Amino acid sequence: MLIAELQNAIAARLQSDAWFSMADPACPVVADNRGDLQTEVNAALGKSGVILVVEEAPLRSGELPTGLVARPKLTIIEHPPTNRAKAQFRTAAETGMKALALLMFEGQGQRWQPSEHWTELAFERLEPEDVTEEGYISWALEFTTETIGDVEETLLADHAGRLIVTDAGENLEVSPDEA
Repeated sequence: MLIAELQNAIAARLQSDAWFSMADPACPVVADNRGDLQTEVNAALGKSGVILVVEEAPLRSGELPTGLVARPKLTIIEHPPTNRAKAQFRTAAETGMKALALLMFEGQGQRWQPSEHWTELAFERLEPEDVTEEGYISWALEFTTETIGDVEETLLADHAGRLIVTDAGENLEVSPDEA
């Protein structure tokens, strides 16, 4: 589906960069549509002291009759006592800035586009969001993006790859061979 495609494209873009995946300590990037998110967050915070979570993007109506606007949000969580005890640490703010750069630009002046279904990401905000009593700091990084063209068929595709079409109030299932 479009939301998972957008979320997974953002996570993959960040995970493919050495700054997130190969640095010591690495900054894990996880999409919140995966299994036990809380266990992954706790493990990452215990090991590296920082993690970036790509959340499911809320949708709203776009300009086209079938167009949509999504607002991807990334939450960077840092536990400073664990993170900053390392020789080479990255704060939540630095992590947010690196993610911003990677998600905005492809290189050589080109903008990065998550997929053929979504426009380039437009930056909305990067700011502190919360500080807990336990000392965790979270920052929010948000963008907006719009669907490209008529995405009705893509929106209506279910996880099995079948199209679910409403015609005069009836739901019809079309197999991938018939689509």
